[in-house]
Amino acid sequence: MRIGVTGPDLIFGKGSVYNHTIFTIKLLQNRHTFILFPDPALFKKFRSNKEYVMEQIEKLESIGINVANGFKDLLDQGAKYKDIIEKYSREYSGTVDLIYSFEYLDNYIIPEDFIFELSRKMKTKFAVSLQGMGDFDLHISNYIRSTLMFSKTPKIPLYRFYHYFNRKILLYKLISSNNLAFIAVINHSYQRNLNLNFPNIEVMNPGNGIQNSLSENITEQREFYKEKKIIYFARLTYSKGLFDILKIMKYIISKDGNVKLIVAGNFEHTEEKNIFFNYLKKYGLQGNVIYKGFLPDKDLYREIATSKVMIYPSHSDSFSIAVSQALALRTPVVVYDIAGLSEYKDMRAVRFVNEFDYESMAVESMKILNMDDVTSLFDYSIDRFLNERTWEKVAEQYDIMFRKYTQK
Repeated sequence: MRIGVTGPDLIFGKGSVYNHTIFTIKLLQNRHTFILFPDPALFKKFRSNKEYVMEQIEKLESIGINVANGFKDLLDQGAKYKDIIEKYSREYSGTVDLIYSFEYLDNYIIPEDFIFELSRKMKTKFAVSLQGMGDFDLHISNYIRSTLMFSKTPKIPLYRFYHYFNRKILLYKLISSNNLAFIAVINHSYQRNLNLNFPNIEVMNPGNGIQNSLSENITEQREFYKEKKIIYFARLTYSKGLFDILKIMKYIISKDGNVKLIVAGNFEHTEEKNIFFNYLKKYGLQGNVIYKGFLPDKDLYREIATSKVMIYPSHSDSFSIAVSQALALRTPVVVYDIAGLSEYKDMRAVRFVNEFDYESMAVESMKILNMDDVTSLFDYSIDRFLNERTWEKVAEQYDIMFRKYTQK
């Protein structure tokens, strides 16, 4: 079977969705032929970094991802958006069984219709996986409430309102398309955020693999002594709880001034970084909050393993590998009760509190900090949960879906 791939960007891409796509294709390359159709909206960036792009193309082809014929010519010719789609469709019309996007999410100011247009031109059905699309609750009342809670800078509400209407439009266009074969979602609680009305929705279980994301020696690091400290690591941005952690720590320090918080990760935006350190100073937390920046896996795992609890006040998740990493290192986690983290429900080592309830997150964290032995919160079910989430199982589900909807 020949599968055309339109997303995510596998040339400049990185992160969890990129890994999701790469691992899946590598495991299925002997069953299907994958052809990458680079997004025409990114060609300006491709042309500005041509040498790097060609190096990445070679790497992709070495793991079984073929890049559309004529891609290099299209770069050299300076072809425009519609010309690129025309070239793809002329070359591959009638030869591709399904066009697939492993991440249907448009981040451009004016949304383009690449997968729709390519599908129409090639007269081929398309399908999508929703990963980042439903990481926020898109019900209007809840969305407005959370937006007001986020308002540390005027840019955040403006971005979020654009974000809301853009995603609503994209979802409407998606389920209204006659060429849509199916939608795959990677979390059984995804409907809680999106409320999709479409007959062919495939809920993946597991929706992500995590074993490849855990170091081979991670179990050895479980033996480190647990210090009375808290770990928070993520992409450092408001949607991952960057500003929430300071309010949570302010409450904790008011009860116990000896607690330390380790913050690890890269800031996504300079403005958010400045706000974070300004509030750190305003709340008088400089002596209790230690910013480590980005840490290599070995150093990060050591910080997690020696922490007694992880706080993860994320507002935006489809499936958190960070929580899995903490659990693998026998570090309990306190999280917000959002749809993307529902996979961890019913685990004694994961405590859920209402979103934006800083005090409750602080209280639950302190309960764990004051425990003599946090390993009592872990049992065989957590190891079974971690061991079941393999990329082989993820890839097998894709194989079944591809064959089901192309009847091959």
